[in-house]
Amino acid sequence: MTASEPGQAAVEAVQATPVLSTTNARPPKWMPPGIEAHPRPLCEPGALADASTAVMRYQSPLRYPGAKSGLGTVIGDLIESAARQLGTPELFVEPFAGGASTALRLAGAGIVRRVLLADADPLVARFWQVAAADTEWLIDRMMDEPVTLDRWDHWRAWQPSHPDDRDIAVKCLFLNRTTFSGILHGRAGPIGGRKQESAYPIDCRFNKDALEARLRFVGDLYATNRLADVWCKDWAETLDDVAEWYPQLIPNRVVAYLDPPYWSKSAKLYAHSFDPTGGYAESKSPLERSDWLSGLEHYQLAGYLRRRAQIRWILSYDDHPELTTDTALYALGRMNPSREDAQALHVRSWPITKRLVDLRYSASAGNAHRGKRQELLLTTLPPSRVPIGGRFRPFTTDRGLDSPYWRASRAEDCGVSPTASGDMVTDAEIDSRRDVSSHDVVMRIVSWNLMFRGAAGTLRQGALLRELKPDLILLQEVNLGSAEMLQEAAGADWLICAADLRTPAVDDRPVRSRGVAIAGRGPAPRRASLLPDVPLPERILIAETTVDGTELTAVSYHAPPGVNWGIVKPRQAVTFARWLSAHGGPVVLGADANTPLIDAVDFTSTRTHWHTGNRRLNGEPGDDLLFGPNKIHPLDDGLRRWLDDHPADAAALADRSAGPLAVTHRTGRRGNSPGTDRRFDSIWITQHWNVRHIDHLYDEGIAAGSDHAVIVADLADT
Repeated sequence: MTASEPGQAAVEAVQATPVLSTTNARPPKWMPPGIEAHPRPLCEPGALADASTAVMRYQSPLRYPGAKSGLGTVIGDLIESAARQLGTPELFVEPFAGGASTALRLAGAGIVRRVLLADADPLVARFWQVAAADTEWLIDRMMDEPVTLDRWDHWRAWQPSHPDDRDIAVKCLFLNRTTFSGILHGRAGPIGGRKQESAYPIDCRFNKDALEARLRFVGDLYATNRLADVWCKDWAETLDDVAEWYPQLIPNRVVAYLDPPYWSKSAKLYAHSFDPTGGYAESKSPLERSDWLSGLEHYQLAGYLRRRAQIRWILSYDDHPELTTDTALYALGRMNPSREDAQALHVRSWPITKRLVDLRYSASAGNAHRGKRQELLLTTLPPSRVPIGGRFRPFTTDRGLDSPYWRASRAEDCGVSPTASGDMVTDAEIDSRRDVSSHDVVMRIVSWNLMFRGAAGTLRQGALLRELKPDLILLQEVNLGSAEMLQEAAGADWLICAADLRTPAVDDRPVRSRGVAIAGRGPAPRRASLLPDVPLPERILIAETTVDGTELTAVSYHAPPGVNWGIVKPRQAVTFARWLSAHGGPVVLGADANTPLIDAVDFTSTRTHWHTGNRRLNGEPGDDLLFGPNKIHPLDDGLRRWLDDHPADAAALADRSAGPLAVTHRTGRRGNSPGTDRRFDSIWITQHWNVRHIDHLYDEGIAAGSDHAVIVADLADT
């Protein structure tokens, strides 16, 4: 296969045979890039020779500095959850392979079909290559090796004459199992010290029988095609080459898991390495370059993942505030590729979901990272499939409920001002001033068609949303390119775009990239999905979420204009109405319905644009099953519910019996013509709530750059 033909065969045929990348590699040119000169084809995975090895407590032959106990299980749970939407990953890539415990566990358990290991350190990469392809030789060599201090000195000083020398693997294994914390390139000395007077001698971690079982497990994974290959490449070249040579797996059937060096205190682990002559010298290992120690490489990694990554990724870090407060790192909630990369490389604007997990770190230089610590997990897997609860805890920023920002917001809501000295008021002071009648208000809902705005309009719209302080935001016509900016400007903790949940078709019209979205405060939804078997599914987003302890289903809907889509509009509406009729529990729906035609005070006189009986329907049911008097679902129009409870306001509308009941949009606006008043935008609710207040902010919506009003509804439990 030539360089112009990467990955021609379909994944079903599993015949993709990658060749060496022609890009400039950062590691020295002599490094073997793969186990063989040309990485082998992806082949169908087979059954393990010994199934019991797949459930061994320890599967990796290597002890690795900073190894995190239990992380493999966490990553496995995350991938299994995402697989219910994306399918089982065909390839799991670990560009910082190290001890590779996560990849080995996932491959053995069949959670992913294949794994690919890569490491920039030639010592580590060569170990995995030999362990995979020359397993029996490495086992025999290990069994013959005396585990003594003399041999430790020998391997510390030994240097290969050729990069393909298999003894490189022996050196890696020996030093890893006999050096304090398994550190290969640091100042650490042999276990037990030079005098070997410790209760733990140099061979205490060198159980040859156990290591034999683990090495056979690695060889078995390779023989059964579950371990696809091992590359000696840095993370950037690895990710580029995976996208180049496996395009048939892009973007959803390959997942990269990256566990880079610590953000904080990494210098203690990685600052020095062994001198070939036996003394200590500055590090030569790629992971210990000053770029990592200064933080530069961390920024380069973040920039790549946010702007260039073509595949889904999972990233784990020690939880440090700079990682999630610096916009050049991971403060933003969505990937933001350049227009060029989005068009040429099809890089997506996937949401970046954050979670916290508790792990036990097995090693460090000093005690800074030892024991139980909090780990930050970030991923571009579908937000609705990222677990929350149990080991996955919600990530909160300085916009959390206990932060000064939200304390100030609560105080403002209750009419409480900061003290004269500027000190922040306490929760008790806020609660003491709160109107008791407001305690039954569950949530504020906003529904708004944004009119697909870019950066400038998005900032204005976000500022308005932040001012309104909604708990749940149901949006239509969302620009994927500015969705991340909108989330930040609005102060939302999460935002899910429907367009991210579907794979674009070749014949898509540009308008199909707009779609709808749902955002909110607090924990992200348990699940988000598109309605199956419906035309234009990106216009109906369903999220199962919790607001202030109330579990509910939130839906954002944008009906396609009939003038453009014809019969598709009522067919979509009928399918959606039938889904609503069968869906139980509390539901809140925000909609740009592009109807009704007549918004009558008397609901029985309301007429939709594709009302049942319209000759254009040719006998099919119409969109009145969703938004008209013939509706087949249990939801009520929020404005009509409010008018039912406020007869005086309803009476004020008597002189315009044909409506509209409010103005949210004007059709036919051209030149000096103001157009026709319409109420196309609405919030619909089940019987679980009363409407405490509802507003249709038309002027505010127009001033913020939309052509639709902002609908704001305060709902209380019935």
